[in-house]
Parts: sequence; structure tokens; C-alpha cells
Amino acid sequence: MTDTLRRQWMYWQTALAVFLLYLGAANVASLQRVTVLTLQPHVEAQLNVFSMLGHDIYLDLDFGRSAAKGEDDGRRTNELGGVRGWPGPGGNVIFAGLPVVLDVSINDGAWKRLSAAPASRVGTYTITRNLRPEATVAQILPANAGREEAAKLVAHPGLNRIAVRVVDVGRTLQGEDVELVALPPMQASGPQPGYGFFLMAFWLIPLAMTLFVGWAVWLLVLETRQPPGPGLA
Repeated sequence: MTDTLRRQWMYWQTALAVFLLYLGAANVASLQRVTVLTLQPHVEAQLNVFSMLGHDIYLDLDFGRSAAKGEDDGRRTNELGGVRGWPGPGGNVIFAGLPVVLDVSINDGAWKRLSAAPASRVGTYTITRNLRPEATVAQILPANAGREEAAKLVAHPGLNRIAVRVVDVGRTLQGEDVELVALPPMQASGPQPGYGFFLMAFWLIPLAMTLFVGWAVWLLVLETRQPPGPGLA
């Protein structure tokens, strides 16, 4: 192998390593962090969140669609809240749902009190309630709507520890296991400041893989066309 071809392989390996690091960083920035929380007063839980650049953390609670309540969606709506009715003169009716009140803290900082808002997203298997300041829990907002300043936890670059303590839970929700979700800085609604650099990472995968495979094939073809070394002719 000539020195020129050896350098070409080195460039290929370096470019591939840089792209894989970029892809890995984008993946870290877009992953939710999740832990299980038992809804029982005085129960505590912890959640570790790694942040590359620092970002604002907002929390959700994901409830099972039916959980231990059977298949009664009507009962689940009463428990978790949401919208009923149709647009008209009276508008939609907002059900607040049963209370879920938590105290949360990040990196041993001051505690702040957040409450579960009415269900904002209903999936096949889960129902999501945003955690918001108590004064706004009667509002029903889309899952990707902007959150209040008072609802956020500010993460610094590196590992951050979120502590959660259950303060109050509606009677029929007590003892239920839910997922406490820390939302990432990269979401479908858009990246947080500083994370726009990763926006195109996953769209670039097909193009990048085509480029790297084509580049490698071209280098292999060049290798096969090299004259044999001394003693091999």
C-alpha cells in the first residue's frame, strides 16, 4: 500500500469517527430520561440526567392507559383529566383530574412544588400529564406547548441529579406506579438554544452511510490496482 493510499484510509477512518461521535451526541441530546415513581405521599425517587451543554428540564408523568383500573376510559378521564365535549358556543369542558402534587429539586437546590395538569396527550398505552406550577394546572395545553418559567429545572453541563418527593395524590391514584419523564433538549417541537447543531443528525444518516461506503469501495478498488510489491511479481 502506498503512502498516499494509507493517508486516504486514515482520512476515511477519521471522518467516520467524527460523524459517529456527532451522531452519538445527537442521540444523547434527544433521549428522554425515565424512572418509575410510586404515587404515595412521602415516597421519593431520583433521576439522573446528563446534559452536554446545559438545558432546561421539564417533567411529565406517564400513566398507563388502563393501569389497574380495567378498560374504563371514562374513569381514567375523571382520574387524569382532559377535554370532553365538542367545540361550540360553550366550548370544550376541561376536567382537572385528581391531584398529583410533587416537590422537585435539582442538584440539591431549592425545592419547588409542581402539580400534574390535565392530560395533554393520550397514546395507545399511556396518558401524559405535564408537571406545572399549581396556579396553572387547570389549563389544558398541547404536549409540545411552551412551559412556564417556574416549571423548569436548570441543568448544568455534566451529570445532574433530580430528586422528587410525592406530597399529595388523589385517593384512587394512590399506590399507582407511573413513569417520571425528564424531557430532552432535542424534541419534535424544536431544539433548545445551543442544540440546533444536532438538528440534522438523523436526516444525514442515509447520505453519510452512502458516502462512507462509496468512499471505502473506491479505496478498495485503488488497492487492487496497485502493482505487486517486491518479490511478488
